[in-house]
Amino acid sequence: MKIGLWAVILVGMSVVGLAQVSPPSSPWKEYVYPQNSFAITLPRDPHPHKSTQMANGTAYSVPLSSGARFSIVTEEANDKCVETVRGQLDNAKNTAESRGFTVVSFREVEGTGYAGVEFVQKVPTGKIDYERWICSAKRLYVFASDWDPGESEPKELRRIVDSFRIITGQ
Repeated sequence: MKIGLWAVILVGMSVVGLAQVSPPSSPWKEYVYPQNSFAITLPRDPHPHKSTQMANGTAYSVPLSSGARFSIVTEEANDKCVETVRGQLDNAKNTAESRGFTVVSFREVEGTGYAGVEFVQKVPTGKIDYERWICSAKRLYVFASDWDPGESEPKELRRIVDSFRIITGQ
C-alpha cells in the first residue's frame, strides 16, 4: 500500500514539475491589414513600419523562437507584377552561382487570389535564406526569413506562410 501511495505521489510531482518547466506558449493571433489587403497569423505583434527594402513599402517583422526573424514587406504593384517577379527571379536563379549564392529549392506557388515564387538559397554570408514573392491584383508581398546552416527551418515559418491570405473589400 505504501509503495502504491509513493508511486502516485511521484507521478503527481512529475506532472507538476513538467508543467512548471514548460515555457509558456506565445499567443498566436491573426493580424488583418485591410489597407494592404492581407491577413496573416503571427506569434507576436509585427509593429508595421516603413520598409528599408522597398521605397514605398510597409514591413511587418517578428522574431521567431529559434532566434531567426520573419518579415513580410508589401507595396503597390502594377498589372505586370507576376511577369516581373518571374523574370527577375529566373534571372537571379540563373546567375546565382556567379554571385556566390547556392539555390536549394525553387518553385512556383499560387493560392486564392495570388501567384508567385518561393525559393530557399544559401547566401554569401553562409546563411540559409527563405523568400516567397507573391503578386495579387494590386500588391506585391515579399516574405523573408533566414537561419544558420545546420539548423532546421524555423518551426513557425510554415504556419505563418500557410496562414497568409489576400483580403478584399474590408
